[in-house]
Amino acid sequence: MATCPLAPGYYYISTREHQFVGVSQSAVAVNGTKMRFHITKNGTSPNCTYEITFGSNFAQDDHGEVAIGHYHQQWEIKQWGQVYTVQLKGTNRAWTDPQGPPSPHRQLYLDELNAALPWQQFWFTKA
Repeated sequence: MATCPLAPGYYYISTREHQFVGVSQSAVAVNGTKMRFHITKNGTSPNCTYEITFGSNFAQDDHGEVAIGHYHQQWEIKQWGQVYTVQLKGTNRAWTDPQGPPSPHRQLYLDELNAALPWQQFWFTKA
């Protein structure tokens, strides 16, 4: 596992199956649309945290679902081989893909982290 694996900047996020994660209204969803997210590093090794923004809004926990809003939230992005997990700082809950065909309703949600599960593994590709 790498520490602080991502340099600050713009990234496209996709699932392990290379389906793009985007924003549908205020939901962070696997909608198949290539959208840029900005990653900002807030910590230092080995406990590096990030903020993930889309435009002027932040990725945040909205009652267990991943949404975009005005609340600053910190995430631990950890590298596992070539893929990453995105974990809510201070918890054991991570971004989880409900799977299925790309759709604006395929919203990411938070579930207990198990980095071996492909539906919790994401690609971050420099935009």
